[in-house]
Formats: sequence, C-alpha cells, structure tokens
Amino acid sequence: MIIMSWPYFIDLDIVRVLRGTAPAGRSTMLSVQHTYWRKDLGVRKWWLRRNSIGGFNILLEENNETLVRCAPTMPAADPYIRPGEGRTLEDMMREGREANGQRP
Repeated sequence: MIIMSWPYFIDLDIVRVLRGTAPAGRSTMLSVQHTYWRKDLGVRKWWLRRNSIGGFNILLEENNETLVRCAPTMPAADPYIRPGEGRTLEDMMREGREANGQRP
C-alpha cells in the first residue's frame, strides 16, 4: 500500500474566528492531504497556523489529538509549499488551472 500526500490550495470562507486572528471572508489556505477536499462533508472548524509567506497553513488533527494554540512569541511556520523566486502562490494556482484546462 502506498499513501502519498501533497499540498493543496483550499479556499475557506471565514465567518467567525474562535481564537486568534484571521481575515474574515474568503481566503486561500495551504493544506497537505492525500485526496481532494469533499465539500459534501459539511461545515467544520479549521485549525490555522500563520506561515512565513503571509498566509495560513491548515493543521489537520490526526487520531483526534487536540492541537495546542501557539504562543505569541512563536515564529511563523514554514508554508507547505513555497513559490520560487519572483513568483506567488497565485502564479502557481493559475498555472495549475491552465495545465488542467480550466480558465485562468
């Protein structure tokens, strides 16, 4: 059996922040998963960790472990995927859509 995981771009519509701060409205977050996100699973709470490129990584709880809130003095996490020099995550998303025959 082989299980692989890779980074995904996931658009979240943030309605309310329970702890910490995050922008309200739609934001693109980074996640590492072994399959695409199924929208039919309903609404859920997401744990986010600020990353060093100005966005957020989505943290996944495995085996129902409780995640602990980061201390204010902790540095931002490394992003799950980092664009190359002079490129942005938006560049990467646009190129991915184009490669899959979707509109830019």
